[in-house]
Amino acid sequence: MGPYPHDAPPPVIGPDNPAGTDGFEFVEFAHPEPEKLDKLFRKFGFTPVAKHKTKDITVYRQGDINYILNAEPTSFGMKFVERHGPCAPAMAWRVVDAGHAFRHAVALGAQPYDGA
Repeated sequence: MGPYPHDAPPPVIGPDNPAGTDGFEFVEFAHPEPEKLDKLFRKFGFTPVAKHKTKDITVYRQGDINYILNAEPTSFGMKFVERHGPCAPAMAWRVVDAGHAFRHAVALGAQPYDGA
């Protein structure tokens, strides 16, 4: 098994890591029966640590791992669930330099999003 996160060398932007990724910030999940994921996350040792003020969205954490359970009926995730079933509709990566990662992605064809 490779180095554990606390033993790994700090990430460096270079040929092996051109975007400068530094792990996952979160993975978002959606499910037609969100209480099942709540139960599963807790069995895995995740603890709910934050709840959106007005939406049915909860953040679970275990160490530096963040899961988001999106049960908001009008969200993209739940609309996807209606058509395809349980999903992981979003994820985010940590990066060494956000500006560099953005420019790198756009240079490779990513389309900047400037909406809400």
